Amino acid sequence: MPSQWLLFCLILVPLVLSWSSKPDEPSQPALGDVTISYITDACRDHSYRTYLISEDPLVIYIDSFITPEEASQLTDLSEGKFEPSPLWSDDGKLSFNPNYRSSLTASLDRNSLIRCIESRARSFPFYPSPSDSLIKPLVVQRYGPSNQYRDHYDWFTESPTLDGNIDSTFFVYIQANCTGGGTNFPRLKALQDEKWCEWVDCDQELSAGITFKPVMGNAIFWRNLDGEGKGLTSTLHAGLPVTEGMKTGLNIWTWVEYNRKKTEL
Repeated sequence: MPSQWLLFCLILVPLVLSWSSKPDEPSQPALGDVTISYITDACRDHSYRTYLISEDPLVIYIDSFITPEEASQLTDLSEGKFEPSPLWSDDGKLSFNPNYRSSLTASLDRNSLIRCIESRARSFPFYPSPSDSLIKPLVVQRYGPSNQYRDHYDWFTESPTLDGNIDSTFFVYIQANCTGGGTNFPRLKALQDEKWCEWVDCDQELSAGITFKPVMGNAIFWRNLDGEGKGLTSTLHAGLPVTEGMKTGLNIWTWVEYNRKKTEL
């Protein structure tokens, strides 16, 4: 990361940024689009606040990344589409292990609301360069009682069978009617100031790192790769078990292609 960019992070982010996001271009409702107009209008003129959690790895907490109306609509769009959540190996193979990952996953159709949220993500001031990245199809993860996703990374070890990697992640809470179910980063330095307790579990041991509470509409953003495209082990994280109720989250993943020729694959 260039030194000028680091200076920007250090000076501006701790003061809290208010950011108004605008889509790259207005999205017109598609045929059969269930997104109603007032939601997409609000999406085009939405503000949120960002807080620097960690510089290395870069982790940003976002207050009100989506509106309550958007959260409700995303929840509705995912209904009837949930299937058991898969695990992906570094060589691109899919498997299932409910003892390790017991959530459910739903893939969302790319309607006008989804396109607007994608544009909001791209306009995020810490988002990777658009010329180097693309947004993978958005998915929703649902956690009921006892559901969890144990410690894992969002990035892959470089493999001849993969042509890229996940550079950044947004995890957005769209439903948080639950107890438990926090998102734990065990290798981040614990936040000890009580001002964070609204969003962070302040009752856990300091050695447990940081656990973000499920708060509807809020999001966590983090970069998964270093400047050379290698995975950051400090981004280890887990979806802790829900003890009661329901947690639902939206994943926005940035995919970057490896800078290598096809003959090297």
